Amino acid sequence: MLKILLKRYWIILILMLSSVDLLAQNDFVTWSPTTDNFSGYCFPIQTGKSIKVPIKVKCNMTKKYQPYKVSINIPGSFYSQSDWVKIENNSLSVDSSKTITFNLTITPPKTPIFTIEGQYPFTLYFDIYNKDNTHLNPTINQPSFTVIVDNTAPIKPTPAVLTKKSNYISIEKFNTFDPNTLSSTYSLVNDTAGISGIDSLKFLLKRVYDGRIIDNTTSDVKNVGSFYTFKQNTTPITPNTTYTIFVTATDLARNANTSDGLLITTPPAPPTSCTITDRTYCSFTLTWPNSDGALGYYIYDASYKKITSSLVTGTTYHVSGLAIGTSYKYYISAYSNAGGESELSPAFTFSTLTRPSMVITGSSTLCASDVATYTVSNAPASYTLFWTYRPNLIYISGQGTNRLTVKASAGYLPPNDSLLQTSRQEQTGFSEINNESESSQSLTTTTNDYGSSSWVSVSATGECGSFPVSKTIWVGKPSFTPEIVGLTSLFPSQTSLYVEKNNGTVTWSTYGPLKTVGGGSGYKSTIKATGTGVGWVYATVSNICGSYRGELMVEVGGSTYSVYPNPATTEVTVSQTSQNTLTSRGTSSKVIKAIRIFDKSGNTFYYQKFSDEVYESKVNVSAFPAGIYYLKVNEGAEEENYTIVKQ
Repeated sequence: MLKILLKRYWIILILMLSSVDLLAQNDFVTWSPTTDNFSGYCFPIQTGKSIKVPIKVKCNMTKKYQPYKVSINIPGSFYSQSDWVKIENNSLSVDSSKTITFNLTITPPKTPIFTIEGQYPFTLYFDIYNKDNTHLNPTINQPSFTVIVDNTAPIKPTPAVLTKKSNYISIEKFNTFDPNTLSSTYSLVNDTAGISGIDSLKFLLKRVYDGRIIDNTTSDVKNVGSFYTFKQNTTPITPNTTYTIFVTATDLARNANTSDGLLITTPPAPPTSCTITDRTYCSFTLTWPNSDGALGYYIYDASYKKITSSLVTGTTYHVSGLAIGTSYKYYISAYSNAGGESELSPAFTFSTLTRPSMVITGSSTLCASDVATYTVSNAPASYTLFWTYRPNLIYISGQGTNRLTVKASAGYLPPNDSLLQTSRQEQTGFSEINNESESSQSLTTTTNDYGSSSWVSVSATGECGSFPVSKTIWVGKPSFTPEIVGLTSLFPSQTSLYVEKNNGTVTWSTYGPLKTVGGGSGYKSTIKATGTGVGWVYATVSNICGSYRGELMVEVGGSTYSVYPNPATTEVTVSQTSQNTLTSRGTSSKVIKAIRIFDKSGNTFYYQKFSDEVYESKVNVSAFPAGIYYLKVNEGAEEENYTIVKQ
């Protein structure tokens, strides 16, 4: 039962809603497809121009009395503006559910009475008859629309130059608007119709001297931004040329207004090439061809910063204060009073001269009273040359020229040991201990005429600063007498390392039962005993002015005892070599009676006397500082001396 009641309720509700809709629906429905979407406004027109307004009418009445005859009541709809309206067919028949269209042409007259511009609203009234020609009074909506009559031109554009270069021009500030808010009203209700009532802008560029039109472009105002660059479709914009610019604004009603002519002269063309002259180590002169009409030029660096504070009126510019051997980039613009400044030229890249490779030639070694001339080459032209030299050289001539003549003084300066010597310990591990004892038989020359290092130097001074160069010269004999460090006793066929104490470069040689087997020159050499007897090790240093020689006597094959290892790091062993050994001192005892180890200053590092017969003894030297020591076996007439090296 409940289901039946609900079903009946829904049926009644649907019928009620349907009846309400039928009652609410007009007998005739009208609309205008060209105005209804735009708040009833027609597209703006001028007086004397026409606009078409279609009006559609749909019949919703029953078929019983169709067809129905419909017409627009022109006097009742347009009143005093009835003469504006023409309708192609103002009496149309329509059947039920059909639609008819009235095509209205509205023309605000120019004559005999000029129509005042403004907004003219109209509401349409209709006359409707049935098939029996009975006048009906059906329900019908009354369409309305507003005709916009606009006779006023837009505000005159006032374009201004935005950018002008030698080959293009762009302008700005040409915006305009409808002064009477007529066409602009339609732009507000129809966002596809212009901007502020303006429909289009025309841009005209005309060359003055021959009247040739370069650009004549009309663009929809919506397609024009805040600036416009003139096109060059057939004729290019040329440098140093005067043009006239016009901008015409046209509103929706086709009223137009053209700007005053804007005269503009393009700048001269920037230089397309550039060379340099007068190039130095810190400057050069830029040179470029003249541009027609140019009053002067501006120079810019690689960062586009203007480096000329004022206009360069010629076609050259000297750039100074540059770095030696460095590349620089420049741009040049041309300027005229009428055209202003051009765009920048292509980049021009140039470099200063590289640092001169000055060289001093002349003797590298001078002896006492020698006279020598030193010549500098590759010195910059026009630079001032100034020579300096070590005090152990005496000036003769040539100051200010490229040739200096000096004389080596007879008395030499002391050698600069810090320059001429290096730490022997860094190279060999030996400490700097002078080998002076009765067992180190090194002969040292005591003369004081050692040579020393000297130099000559010249500085070329000019626009770009000073360029110095120097040459090292040795004045006099070598700076030291070699001192040989090594063993003074060897067994036959034994080899040992001998070192020049000062780490100087020497020439090694031998005498007697000794032979050089490694290192004929340098600060060290390996010597081998080739027989027995007494021999000599020589170390000689020399130059063209003289030489010094160091000597060390070495006894071969006469030792009673062996001392090993040598050099040593932790322990030295002393043992007899045979029961009876013939030496330069006679027949030696078999046994070891005493051992003493001391340094060159006589400081004892080890001493041991033996009461029993000892044929071999080991000495711990690990705590000894690295260096050269002297080991004495026995005492008095039986003593024998050896040199050991502690590493």
